[in-house]
Amino acid sequence: MAVNSVLLQPGWMSGTLLSDVIVAFILVVVVKSVVVPTVNFFNAQRKLWKTVPSPTPHWLLGHVLQLPHNDAGYRKRVEMIRDFPFMFCYQISWFVNQVFLYHPEPIKKLLTTQNPKGPGYENVKHLLGNGLITSSGKKWHRHRHMLTPVFYFEVLKTYVKTFNESIPLLTDWLEKVAESGESGDICKQLAILSYSNLSQCVMSQPAYKDGTPMPYAKAIESFSQTSMKRLYNPLMWSDKVFFRTKMGKRWKEARRRQREKIWVIPDTLHPMTQRSSSIIRDRKQVLARSDKNERVSCATEDGTFFSFQRRKNKSLDFLDMLIQAKDEKGQGLGEQDIVDEVTTMFSAGQETTANAMSWFSYLLAKNQDWQEKCRAEVTEVCGSDGEILWEDIPKLKILSLCVKETLRLYPVASIVGRTLTSDMTFKNPYNSTQTVTLDKGTAVVINFHTLHRHPDFWEDPEAFDPERFTAERSKDRPPFAYLPFSGSYRNCIGQNFALNQIKVTFCHILRRFRLRLPPGVKNIAMDPALTLQPHNGLPVKVEKI
Repeated sequence: MAVNSVLLQPGWMSGTLLSDVIVAFILVVVVKSVVVPTVNFFNAQRKLWKTVPSPTPHWLLGHVLQLPHNDAGYRKRVEMIRDFPFMFCYQISWFVNQVFLYHPEPIKKLLTTQNPKGPGYENVKHLLGNGLITSSGKKWHRHRHMLTPVFYFEVLKTYVKTFNESIPLLTDWLEKVAESGESGDICKQLAILSYSNLSQCVMSQPAYKDGTPMPYAKAIESFSQTSMKRLYNPLMWSDKVFFRTKMGKRWKEARRRQREKIWVIPDTLHPMTQRSSSIIRDRKQVLARSDKNERVSCATEDGTFFSFQRRKNKSLDFLDMLIQAKDEKGQGLGEQDIVDEVTTMFSAGQETTANAMSWFSYLLAKNQDWQEKCRAEVTEVCGSDGEILWEDIPKLKILSLCVKETLRLYPVASIVGRTLTSDMTFKNPYNSTQTVTLDKGTAVVINFHTLHRHPDFWEDPEAFDPERFTAERSKDRPPFAYLPFSGSYRNCIGQNFALNQIKVTFCHILRRFRLRLPPGVKNIAMDPALTLQPHNGLPVKVEKI
């Protein structure tokens, strides 16, 4: 009876039909936008697991416990070269895979094709913005072309003066440690020195207002470690989840402090955007009022001519050049572009250079014979005191070999990621008839730490042997076997700036001090965050020469 009454109601059929159509439409949308992509994703991950060889993973946690992202995990990856000599599939969990490369041939193919950075770099954008490290496509090409003159030799030589002037930040500390007879953590002081150099070279501003160590380096270190923990924890990939956790909240607060430390206007409490806008606007006005004859000009090797206005009685800094940089159409960078590139230079440049110098300190302290060879060369080339000259740096052959060997053993940017934009086929270097095809969308990671210890290209790879970089011993080595600054068109644009800073710094150290490891300290563990850091710092004993 009740059914009949419903059937007899006007519009019953049309109402039911409309409801069915709506439900069907929703189901189609859900299936198409959620179910199908999810099924395709899992099928692609299963195919990848079957295509690329790999050690047996845990059914749920993949290789996260077997190959953790720490010192032990890095050393296990090197041991795995015996069984997987050119690539393996790394499972972050049962549903997410990455392909690790550590042989020169597949790495060369990947780096010489244009594939965007991997998904992990989306997290780094929260720290760096959309600058050279994190951007891709047309934006990256435009910025790279515009920023190339910023790191040209004629510009870099002006920063040697800054490196010389800031050295007391380190040598005064070394003096105190030597007098105390105790050991001290040199990592912290090298971070302070690196920050000071960048603060002057990027924006011509003093690094410290009251002479106390800055929280900036700690903020960057926290970012670096947290970002890597997040990358290997799928539960933290969602911003909505991550920023509700204690780790995410600390991360956001550290980011705020990091930005404020860069864009400092003394005695003001303006929001970040107002600070950066004010600094850029004021600098533009100063440059506009400057003497037009005060310019730095030269031509690059490809014949490109560039000329930058210099402020009166001031050195040309990165901010000056970013404001004046132009593309082929004569267009400059927008304000947010300038903010992102300055933030990238500060954040990436400070930590990478500081960690490279920390590892160099460790290896010199551990290998006294090479420390003495470097000291003798520095004294002969640069004298026993005074500033280090730009013209002296290319003459430091032994020191350069030791720096290269340091960056082989401890490449500070130890991994980089790419996402394939099309299917890519790799030949097996050990079997000419075998190939491995990775599908479009595959996440590929280059592990430079493992590459630099590959026994097929490095004899006794764990040994500190700077002479392996002599011309005679290097001539048969594939170019892509050694990539401390990555390779091809996306290599590190600031590598010469970093190398010059390292060499000037250690010239001053070696002329006045001898570094040793404290008794009982033989090896320092690695902490592979976004950059490769010494775990819990680096204690050193210091002796006056």
